[in-house]
Amino acid sequence: KQAEGGSIDMGQSYEMHWDNVISTRTKVGHHGLFRAGIGFDWRNYRMINGNIFSKDEMGHICIVDGTPVRFSRIHTFSLSFPLKYYYQLAKHTYVAIGPELYFTPHASMKTRYDSKNRIVDNYIHHNRFSMDLGAEFMVNHVGIYYKYNPFSVLNTDFGPKFQSMTVGVKLNLYID
Repeated sequence: KQAEGGSIDMGQSYEMHWDNVISTRTKVGHHGLFRAGIGFDWRNYRMINGNIFSKDEMGHICIVDGTPVRFSRIHTFSLSFPLKYYYQLAKHTYVAIGPELYFTPHASMKTRYDSKNRIVDNYIHHNRFSMDLGAEFMVNHVGIYYKYNPFSVLNTDFGPKFQSMTVGVKLNLYID
């Protein structure tokens, strides 16, 4: 869901995710596998259409329109705790579903006006705990994934309400 008064560009925003850095798995039946792990997640939410993220004197994050900028973004770094059920459809072909819990110890806001002028803020009142709901489809360790996080990225007492949705390509080296 988009932030009120602004548009976040899905094509300019990105996620880098390394799940299951440490993990454990349990066979469930003949074709099933449950995996729990710990990983890392980096996300950038970039503003488009001349809008920028800005912080007012009270510490609230707001969206300002009509300012010429190179970019404006919110960045988050999280520890992730994926809990996924994998089902083997055929040899080397899996589908997976499950939640991914997040603890986000750091988030920042950055607006760059030109090569020399920028504003960076590391205290933006982000939500420290959240959860994605997701699905994956993999063939020969390469797949696609979809994740939706129903929690707002920012604490809505201090900033606009918007959620995260990611779609992407994934490389899985850990499935047998």
